[in-house]
Amino acid sequence: MKIEIQKASNTYADTLHAVGMASLLSELTGKQARICEHGASFTVSCDDGIQPENWLPPSPGFLFVWRRSKDGARPLGETLDYEQQKQIAETLKKSKATKGAKRSVAQAVQVESNQILVELHPEYRMCATMQSVKGTWNSDRTLFRWLTDEPKKALELAKSHLLKSKSKSGIKFANGQLLNPCSGKGTHASKSVASGPREIAHVLTEPFVEWMKLRGLYRALLAYRVNDGIKCFVIEPGEISEEHVAILRSELRALELWGNITLDIQSVLRLTAILVEHSKANNGEIDLYNDSPDRVIRGFRQSYFKSFGKVVALMNDSFLPVPDWFPVKTENDVQAYLQIVREPFGDRINVRSGPMSTLREDRSDDIPILQSYRRWLTSGLVKDFLEMHC
Repeated sequence: MKIEIQKASNTYADTLHAVGMASLLSELTGKQARICEHGASFTVSCDDGIQPENWLPPSPGFLFVWRRSKDGARPLGETLDYEQQKQIAETLKKSKATKGAKRSVAQAVQVESNQILVELHPEYRMCATMQSVKGTWNSDRTLFRWLTDEPKKALELAKSHLLKSKSKSGIKFANGQLLNPCSGKGTHASKSVASGPREIAHVLTEPFVEWMKLRGLYRALLAYRVNDGIKCFVIEPGEISEEHVAILRSELRALELWGNITLDIQSVLRLTAILVEHSKANNGEIDLYNDSPDRVIRGFRQSYFKSFGKVVALMNDSFLPVPDWFPVKTENDVQAYLQIVREPFGDRINVRSGPMSTLREDRSDDIPILQSYRRWLTSGLVKDFLEMHC
């Protein structure tokens, strides 16, 4: 089965759509779906697996961020107890502040209210960050309940789009800036005219496509707080399975990166390191086809949303490419890549720091150095490399 997905907005929304579609196809067929980028479109494909007549109703494929004080009964399926997780995060923060201990956010902590040992959910940090973009947007929760309450209709909806036998689902999905960054403040009039995502009528959104974006969100998107805003990074596939995209994203999420310019640099370097570490040249599972890493992963689609109280505005939309310095064919090539990408900030695994670890973004003398390195990392030009070392 092969499905073409056009890049309708040329933002990370298209990437989420493709990754989400691949995850749905993998779930229904039992075979790993692959994503190939072709400039103006993506192709999602998989080998023959379970036939459509034997497909089972799919899961929602995304988290229900449940707020017990507002959302009523906890639904079936994968959920995140937001208020409980917030309490755990605050307990961890207090513990670090009072004891000065270096504890991972994934460590189990004692919840004071009921004395039950509970772990901080690995998606909590990102969910908390995304709340700033989502605001009062609740369409994801409504869709989640519909998918779990009406499994047969959910399967019919999936079949109608995958098998191109279009049928209306009867559900409505309001536009949200998180899934459609090119709508709302920052891309329309700054004042009252079309100034927010709620001015975009729900009839202009396709519920199935928004569902696919939500599936893709938890497989390809990372969100970070930056000053008074939020940066969203979405892994852009070149030629790779959605399972491997999710693995790369999971390992990046565990690193808890931070900063602004430093965040841009480290995200690319760490992604490159993880990718080559998982390559077949390093006895891993990701095939780089004896080519440079950018064939498999193009890089990051990035959007920066600036906070204005209860709303956010899209201030920047950009692309950070993965380096294409040389092909990765042997273990020596892997080690060469790792040496280059770990040189600036060191190797967190062995707690070694690099020469750029001492640079700070609140020092005016350090900022040009960081900007110069990011410029070279983005362009790959020898000119930028030489300017960086001047």
